[in-house]
Amino acid sequence: YAPKEVKTSNQKEALLLFIQKCDLAIQDLNLYLDIAEKDEETLKLLNFYKEELSKAKEKYLNNFGQLLPCQKTSSFKWNDNPFPWEE
Repeated sequence: YAPKEVKTSNQKEALLLFIQKCDLAIQDLNLYLDIAEKDEETLKLLNFYKEELSKAKEKYLNNFGQLLPCQKTSSFKWNDNPFPWEE
């Protein structure tokens, strides 16, 4: 079995995919640490992905607007962009 690599067509999609990958890695590492709480290497990896996720979300916010309604922003850009089915 070989998983199919997801193709992105623009920077926004690529950044969203990266955010999803980081989030999945964080979830998996958290589950592993439930049974191996003293694994320092995994804890370092978890912190690395948390930092990468934070940077990616900040980059997305600055370039494309909010990911979630609870994020702080200086403007509400959701109405300014076309909906996915309009692109």
